[in-house]
Amino acid sequence: MNYWSMMLLLDSAYRRSSTPEVALAQAIMLGPLNSIARYLPTKGAAVPFDPLSPGFNPGIDDASNKRITHLLLQETRDLARDLDNLLPPDFDIRIYDRLLQEV
Repeated sequence: MNYWSMMLLLDSAYRRSSTPEVALAQAIMLGPLNSIARYLPTKGAAVPFDPLSPGFNPGIDDASNKRITHLLLQETRDLARDLDNLLPPDFDIRIYDRLLQEV
């Protein structure tokens, strides 16, 4: 879900030449995605890089794409909260609230 959120932000950033959205995507890359990507191999697994089934531009316009990204970030945050005891020690769950304020 972190990967998909990052990709939605990157797609939107490149379509609209939006530097703030690039920075938000980088925050996911360097934060939760990086944390998980380093932790999973210690458990014999890896981060899956599956494509998002509706694509990375799933809305009919910028506003709907933003709403979809916001909803995905909410879902990602909620899942991270549910799995908090399984996440790596350096995983900062507070990043989602900061991201949601910006999206």
